[in-house]
Amino acid sequence: MNRPLLHLCFAVSGCAALVWQVVWVRQLGLAFGSTVHAVSIVTAVFLVGLGVGARIGGRWADRTDRAARAYALCEMGVAAWGLALVPALTLLAASGSGGTTVDTHGWLVPSGGARVLQIGLSLLLLGPPTLLMGASLPLLARPAVGDRLDLAGWRLGLLAAANTGGAALGALATDLWMVPTLGVRGTSGLAAALGVLAGAGALALRVPRVGVGAVPSPAALPIPTAPALPAPRVALAVGLAGFAAMGIEVVWFRFLGSALGPYRAVFSVLLGVVLTGWLTGSLVGGALSRRFAAVPLFAAAQASVALLTLLGMVLHDPRALLVRQLALPAADGMAGVLAQHALNVTTVAAVALPAAIGMGVGFPLANALTQRHGDHVGRAVGRIWLATTLGNAGGALITGLWLLPALGMQGTTLGLGALAALAPLVLVRPSRAAVPTLAVSGAGLVAVLAFAMLPGDTLLWGSFPHGRAREEGVLAVREGLNETIVVTGAVEGPARLWTNGHPMSSTSDRAQRYMRLMAHLPLLAEEAPRRVMVICFGVGNTLHAASLHPEVEALVLADSSADVLDHAPWFAHANGNVLADPRLRVHVDDGRHVLRTLPPGSFDLVTLEPPPIAHAGVAALYSREFYTLAKERLAEGGWLTQWLPAYQVSGPTALALVRAFVDVFPDAVLLVGDGRELLLAGVKGGVPTLDVARIEARLAANPAVAADLARIGITDVADLAATFAAPGATLAAATAGVAPLTDDRPVSESSQVSHVLTTELPATLFAPGSWRAFAPGLAHDGTLAARMAANEASWTSESFRRYTNR
Repeated sequence: MNRPLLHLCFAVSGCAALVWQVVWVRQLGLAFGSTVHAVSIVTAVFLVGLGVGARIGGRWADRTDRAARAYALCEMGVAAWGLALVPALTLLAASGSGGTTVDTHGWLVPSGGARVLQIGLSLLLLGPPTLLMGASLPLLARPAVGDRLDLAGWRLGLLAAANTGGAALGALATDLWMVPTLGVRGTSGLAAALGVLAGAGALALRVPRVGVGAVPSPAALPIPTAPALPAPRVALAVGLAGFAAMGIEVVWFRFLGSALGPYRAVFSVLLGVVLTGWLTGSLVGGALSRRFAAVPLFAAAQASVALLTLLGMVLHDPRALLVRQLALPAADGMAGVLAQHALNVTTVAAVALPAAIGMGVGFPLANALTQRHGDHVGRAVGRIWLATTLGNAGGALITGLWLLPALGMQGTTLGLGALAALAPLVLVRPSRAAVPTLAVSGAGLVAVLAFAMLPGDTLLWGSFPHGRAREEGVLAVREGLNETIVVTGAVEGPARLWTNGHPMSSTSDRAQRYMRLMAHLPLLAEEAPRRVMVICFGVGNTLHAASLHPEVEALVLADSSADVLDHAPWFAHANGNVLADPRLRVHVDDGRHVLRTLPPGSFDLVTLEPPPIAHAGVAALYSREFYTLAKERLAEGGWLTQWLPAYQVSGPTALALVRAFVDVFPDAVLLVGDGRELLLAGVKGGVPTLDVARIEARLAANPAVAADLARIGITDVADLAATFAAPGATLAAATAGVAPLTDDRPVSESSQVSHVLTTELPATLFAPGSWRAFAPGLAHDGTLAARMAANEASWTSESFRRYTNR
């Protein structure tokens, strides 16, 4: 048999599987919302599907003498189903589904029925292809092992390594190259082509037929160093190890997402490094299984997972990382981009790679312990893979939804490390041979207990990219469901909200100005604004500004993090305890998902200030499809205002962001909230303009609104007009020929790979001299001219147009 071709087919298969996984998680995130619960459900369904498929495929493999042909059919079936899912998931993402229930705060959260619906749809859509994916490993296991059961650990380790190597390549390529270059649909087509290629290669294999009941050769008899163990005990051991491994991976996502930034590039690198570790571990475990007893080796591998996981995170030095980042060239050229990717890879590898190698050792060793019958090869592989994936699914769900919020990163890591070290004890039998296993597992547990003596916030602060937070004075810390939250500053003065190491929002004068303008300006300009939706709470600046307008009868807030909302009292001096406003209805859910569940024409204003636009998942709130949805939910004459921190991305990406908005709101205007903080504003069925007489009358009648505006430097209509930067015609001309940001091509997510960035805003975006159409009734006197000149200087200055966030 051509073993290199066999391994190549399985490597291509692994690459395609990871591409599909990334694409499906993306698309179902648009349908269900980018929340921890929704992503966890999709991930768990994917993993369980793989495991159940492996179990079914194992039985199938042992009953057929055409395993390679069966494998080829599976691969082509996945390709066909995946292509059919592309339009199906697009339609699902455009539909509203699921109900809500009221939690203890009085906030609306997705109901149990909504979760059941998400699980059911995930099973319906992902069940068939993941079953076929899972079946592929045991189907190739029989031809890979042949009649050499004494080499089962080694040969299956090689097979798993090939598949994992392909998966690692797929994990890196999908978000770093495929989606930015080909789009989600094009990436799906490439994944389908890879699956067909793997299947065609398998059909070309000349696999000797090994019928059911074939007798292994004498060389294939069990070797003395690997005594047979009951299959359920081996399955339990690898299941516990799989639980710990996936739980640790969830912690790594939280830790490194804080240390390096929550960018797609960082998450892709982490997944690629972890899979590379598993690949290496599969080779190491397979090779060692030929010479040494499997149980003590498994114990040593798991003890190393416990020790190296803790060591990797404790030894991470955020200050040293900052020094290395500051020495990097900015990502405005290929050299800079490659240098930043290299830093991400080395940082992630230092934290995760050694422990990931230990994780990968288990699969070939488990096969060395269980492969005892020539006609049960596939069945044994399927049983091990089912146990592993069920453990993985449990580890992902329980760690993400319960352990991290309950114990924090450090407590969770200690618990998972202890579980990893103790998992091999399931395999121990009372005998002298058990002594090495007990000793190694005990040593791993002792190492975990030694790390438990460290201060409880060691990992939390070790993941922060710099020490600025502690210098400002820490008021509150919580490791929550979605993120690690830190509040810094003064109780009655400027305070800042940090999430996962990033300064997310604050009550500083600069932040207050643009955030409050997003509500004040449209609500003053509209004729009769009554219903307002705010997406993303932050510290409550925008929502509080909207609440000050007495014409507003209903306020709706959507934020995916209950933990962020729980910390609102720390900013009460600025937000006026707005969450207690009787007009307010709070949805703890993804903002886009909430908007989709509401009827058309629901609001007179939709405003949003999402997290930084380069962060993973945020593109869903800047895409053309999102703006189309928001426009449908606006009443005629309703406004949409959007924060546009264009300094956070490259110039071409900034143009794509503007193009997406202008495609839906062709008469949009660009405003300057404060310095580099830009705003986009559009009106459904109209042009954003300031009615001078109406605004002056409202300011006179609403002293609370006037005082709030004065607090941010806006004293009259002229100050509002001075925020004008460009009309829709200028924005359309500047972005002519530019492809907009869409759900299919979320270009903002690939625009930044680290905290180091240099940008230059295209000067063609700005035309402040056209302000008269924005405020047609305003007299152009010397005072206004001075205000306009000062405002223009704020965005044309070199410090703004070429900004580095180092």
